[in-house]
Amino acid sequence: MIAIKARNRGVMAAGNILVVAVLFGAFCACGEEAFLQGNGQRGATLDAYANPNMRIEVDFALTSENPRQQRIIGADHRGAGLCASVYVNSKGEFSFGLGDAFSSYPTGLPGDTARHVAVIDFAAKKVSLSTDGRIVFETEIDKPCTRRAAHPLSVLARTVSPTGKTYEAFSTARIYGVRILEGGRLVRSYAPVRRNGVPGLLDSVGGHFADYGWRIPHWDPF
Repeated sequence: MIAIKARNRGVMAAGNILVVAVLFGAFCACGEEAFLQGNGQRGATLDAYANPNMRIEVDFALTSENPRQQRIIGADHRGAGLCASVYVNSKGEFSFGLGDAFSSYPTGLPGDTARHVAVIDFAAKKVSLSTDGRIVFETEIDKPCTRRAAHPLSVLARTVSPTGKTYEAFSTARIYGVRILEGGRLVRSYAPVRRNGVPGLLDSVGGHFADYGWRIPHWDPF
């Protein structure tokens, strides 16, 4: 067990945090950057439900140059209400899933292990993907997005119920941070931490801890 001080220095920078790294695939503070890495069997539920005034930003990196289908962040299962997700599709390309009824917005860009920031901006009706601070994909949302989500957002999987306790489409990506704004106001700012031995993401705005503890696996290929 190694205690180190980690500095988030990417687009989603959240200042200095004291973290403890115990390496069994879920949390790591390597060098100066902390991340939460998926093991392909779990998800972490955020304290947030997508709505038409929301902007979602996720700072992430895949761990494979040939990724399988997976949700990096998402709540777009049947009955989700307003769908919102960033994922890797069946072609191995980055894609967005959005709308009152699920609609796919593929980027045409193959999944890679570079650091990316994906943005879903319902208020501005746009989505974008950036690499090293440069926008590599951007498009308008042209489908209705008028409802409030019935399922909470989760990272490293997608939630499949209103309780946010079951998941599918698991990911092995690394999450460096998640920011959520409503009406231009920051309402959630999640950064990787380890609390009481449990890896997860801690919201510095509201104090919510999205733990990456064990969940019963649920898988439904899409």
